[in-house]
Amino acid sequence: MVELVNNGVLIHGALGDPNECGKPNYIFVSKQNSFFDSVLSMSLSALHSKKEMQFYAGTCTQVSFHWGSAEVINENLEGQPVYIR
Repeated sequence: MVELVNNGVLIHGALGDPNECGKPNYIFVSKQNSFFDSVLSMSLSALHSKKEMQFYAGTCTQVSFHWGSAEVINENLEGQPVYIR
């Protein structure tokens, strides 16, 4: 799933928890990331074509989801790799 959330995009999938942030299978990409538009476009393309995505996540961050609570999840930072396969 691809979900627009506060100040970025949240990608749901079998992504694990590489930084042991506590909430597996979510990756956040901030709108402040200069690659945001490209990552969003790639994510929507992968979703549409049912392709697998892989992300490098370099840190944990707090993200407020649509249901109101803030969760600590993995974040793809500026310049970190994103893949479709």
